[in-house]
Amino acid sequence: MPTKTQTPTKPKSFIGANTVLTISIPWKEAEAAYEQAKKKIAKTLKADGFRKGKVPAELAEQLAGQDKIVEIALQALLPNKYQEAITKAKKKPLTYPEIKPIKIEMGKDWELEVQIAEKPKIKLANYKKTVRDAIKEANKKIAETLKENAKKAAENKDTKAAKPEKNQEFTDDQKDDYRLQHIYQALVQTTKSVIPELLVKEEVKADLNQLTHQLEQVKLTFDNYLKRRSFTFEQLSQEMTVNALGKLQIAFVMDAVATEAQLSITETEIEAYINEKIDTKLKAQISLNPEYKRMIAQTLQRQKIVKHLLAL
Repeated sequence: MPTKTQTPTKPKSFIGANTVLTISIPWKEAEAAYEQAKKKIAKTLKADGFRKGKVPAELAEQLAGQDKIVEIALQALLPNKYQEAITKAKKKPLTYPEIKPIKIEMGKDWELEVQIAEKPKIKLANYKKTVRDAIKEANKKIAETLKENAKKAAENKDTKAAKPEKNQEFTDDQKDDYRLQHIYQALVQTTKSVIPELLVKEEVKADLNQLTHQLEQVKLTFDNYLKRRSFTFEQLSQEMTVNALGKLQIAFVMDAVATEAQLSITETEIEAYINEKIDTKLKAQISLNPEYKRMIAQTLQRQKIVKHLLAL
């Protein structure tokens, strides 16, 4: 098969800024949460002359330190304050927030910076032409490869090679896979899909966790894995960032195509798939866990999008 095309390998130009919000907490609320935090941590401390749980709040503040008390106070305050902030700004985060204190002073309002990742805006323009051009280019390369294979096979036969090579043919699935690689690359490049940094970080984290689990399964340490690949951790991180970015770009472009082409999966299609493909035991699990249906819907949606693209 011809060499597969790749998504862009310069991640920095395709990783965009996160959405930044500011949370302000009036000192009156911050003070009340701080006092409650002192009482809470006092119940966990021991001190000379006091039984556990009987340490005065003021002494607990000295023992635990102001930073620890603030941390506990923020844990109590932030869930509601964060929800209020994204509701007021009409934001729909796709990741957990990253929160950084900006100003935390006793007697003054507290201020924090919140970074979130929102769904990137993908401008498809004339995506159908882009797809048709990509398919045309892929078909050209497939034909060239088949021609080159046939030429090599004939040369081997003429030179009476001990074991002549067969003229390699490609299955329809292999050809479609190669066409899809061209389509994905072309759409990502033409849409200039920029993904928020937090989304990429979350994807890399998930991929790293999966890799760690796989290494544990085969009883291979992380250090030995890196040695086998002659990689440093920084090089692995770079590779995983590129791969994560590519997956996210394709996923959001495909989502934009589905919206543009009005492609969706109905409950009837999901039920038909379950009845046809799923055994009785798993059907019972699906009925108890909606997550299974969501995963089936995603699979069917991707199949529908792929079919749509290859038919253009």
